[in-house]
Amino acid sequence: MTDVAIDQAATERQGLPRESLARVAVAQPYPAGRVRLSQDSWEALWKARRGRFFRVRPSTPAFEELRAAGMITDAGAPSPAAQEYLDVRADTVIALGAEARSGGVTSKWSCWLSRDGAVIAAGPQLLSTELPTDQRVTLALTTESFALGLLISWMGIGPTWTFEHGDDPSAYPRDAVEARIAAASSTPPAPEPASWSVGRAWQQGRWTEFEFGVPRTGIGQKLIRAGDLDWFRPENRDDGLVELGTSATNDVMREVLAVYQESVDALVRR
Repeated sequence: MTDVAIDQAATERQGLPRESLARVAVAQPYPAGRVRLSQDSWEALWKARRGRFFRVRPSTPAFEELRAAGMITDAGAPSPAAQEYLDVRADTVIALGAEARSGGVTSKWSCWLSRDGAVIAAGPQLLSTELPTDQRVTLALTTESFALGLLISWMGIGPTWTFEHGDDPSAYPRDAVEARIAAASSTPPAPEPASWSVGRAWQQGRWTEFEFGVPRTGIGQKLIRAGDLDWFRPENRDDGLVELGTSATNDVMREVLAVYQESVDALVRR
């Protein structure tokens, strides 16, 4: 029989055995696509769809990259393979985007949904302790439902044991929280006093702030992934503090889906 790893801290806190959920999400990385391009090359390809005067020039770095990926012809025009991606993006009905910040690095996930499918350009994930050195985006053609699943995967939403702050502090200096998100390697000192949830998560893994939403409707949300241990919903206060509301995994998933569904409903009512 396989031994089940126990989360000792959560077990002591709950008073019942709790399985360790650390690294469950990280162990299921974002799917690797067959097409990976720099952001500049992806945008150059998008412009090239407009005709001969906008073709990718052979003198540019984008030309070599796109040609090697089979996305343009020798003349710098989009190839038939590229046209699949461009057609979906050109027929966009709603665009959904997310931005991740951690360790001084910013990465973006962009999705264009049409009536016939979705095209996604996903930058590297910012979840593990090692920051990515390859900043290329991964392109994917998919459906509406799978697109939302890919966003959940990209954000590293996985199971966690969530505990409320209780009588302990729920608001912390904004500078301290920003410093924790910006930490590339060494972890800055935790604010004191801290709740059990914040104190535990502060010392573990990479803190990543996600901002996601639909630009056309202005509907969006911010969440902080506190390593593999917790999720917090940050809300700025006027006194230089930020409220870190605890969020269970199911609530985080619902937040992502709600942003999209509320945007669709808002656009239908227009």
